[in-house]
Amino acid sequence: MNGTGTIAIRDSQNISAIADRATGLYSASFTTVMSNANYKTSVTGGGISGATGDETFSNVGDGTPTSAVTYFISRSNSTGLVFDVLFMNASVHGDLA
Repeated sequence: MNGTGTIAIRDSQNISAIADRATGLYSASFTTVMSNANYKTSVTGGGISGATGDETFSNVGDGTPTSAVTYFISRSNSTGLVFDVLFMNASVHGDLA
């Protein structure tokens, strides 16, 4: 997804919508819900200036995942501050309902 300005899904499988919840905080809603909240979400992101290798990291957080929604957060490696990223990628592993 694009994480700055008007956020947008770049490509998806089983994601019906994304939300910009606040600076650096995002959520994704599943088209077909998961069987429970015990799935694994892996997230990568980056791009403060658009250059690869920017000092950013992203992880699951700032919300309790449900069978219908998962949450992401992006922070700076050096400062720990939350900020919007140019791009974010997520992969979800679990069983669909």
